[in-house]
Amino acid sequence: DNDWALLAPYADKSMIRDVLAFTLARPFFEYVPTGKYCEMIMDGTYYGVFILSERVRKGKFRLDLPDPGDSDDALTGGYHMEVDRDDEPVYYSKHTPVNSKGTPIYGKKISFQYKNMDQDEFSNAQLNYIHGYIDAFENSLAATDYKNPETGYRKYIDVTSFIDYMLSTEFCHNVDGYRLSTNLYKYRDSKDSKFKTSLWDMNLGFGNADYSEGWRSDTWAYNFNDVSPGDNQLVPFWWYKLLKDDSFMKEVKERWELYRETSYSDEHIEQTIDSLTTLLNAKGAQGRNSQAWPRWGRYVWPNKYVAKSYDDEISYLKSWIKAIREEPKFILNVLADAMKIVKMIAGKLNISVESEETAADEAEQVA
Repeated sequence: DNDWALLAPYADKSMIRDVLAFTLARPFFEYVPTGKYCEMIMDGTYYGVFILSERVRKGKFRLDLPDPGDSDDALTGGYHMEVDRDDEPVYYSKHTPVNSKGTPIYGKKISFQYKNMDQDEFSNAQLNYIHGYIDAFENSLAATDYKNPETGYRKYIDVTSFIDYMLSTEFCHNVDGYRLSTNLYKYRDSKDSKFKTSLWDMNLGFGNADYSEGWRSDTWAYNFNDVSPGDNQLVPFWWYKLLKDDSFMKEVKERWELYRETSYSDEHIEQTIDSLTTLLNAKGAQGRNSQAWPRWGRYVWPNKYVAKSYDDEISYLKSWIKAIREEPKFILNVLADAMKIVKMIAGKLNISVESEETAADEAEQVA
């Protein structure tokens, strides 16, 4: 529990995107980092507002992972891997990334960083185990019978945890989601034999990125490979396969209903934003930070919207969230009642819906 990050929300002029995403998602994950705002003064120089944040790492009150052993149950955990860049020792997936139609994108690789220990600290037995587990998980998804509840992908992942990752990532349209800072961790089999997920690095979400359609509220973050197939960090093929499993999608819809009734309700989202901005404004921290780092009316990479003031930035953030909540794509394909959506589309196209049965069939085809 002694691994911390001092996050500088320079590109996130609202200074709340990371904390907002973590706060909304926390009730659903086994672990999501907690951060506290602070102001840094060093040698008499004011450096502005930072977020002193936990990192997604091993710890009694974080990922309570044991050190892996070399045999029996001890060999099966704990492990913490992260889909990310290959700028350090990594394990490469044996599966080529694909686009949403399943077409391979050759010349690109998915890489897994080692997070609970450096690669050279693992024994050969431990490396063979976790590499084999990743291979088995991916092979199960690549198989024709991957939907089999006993022998398919459900044998290797905590499905609810993966759904939570997907919903949290899509709600803020995190352009880095799925392909960077995507944590996978595993306990020993005697406790839990399946990969779970957590969250990190959400500051470019909520319409804050001007590349790879990261600002849009009407597209899916998981379709990054369609938008930027030449990027070196692409989305693993798993998510496209999961979305083709009707049982998985049924669980996604049910989970989203719970989200909207609780932490992701309109009221709670608004209250959380207002609480965070009030905290930053109450004693002048936001104003002091703006004086130290004058950015209003100036482009800072990779902002899509160049706000003229802090209030303007928060207004943009709120309007973006309002748009994604109301956007048909966010509801239509995955997350809400099919009949309501078909009626909405029918109304816009000035056509009639003859029966609930027909409407439901049409919605299934669209979804």
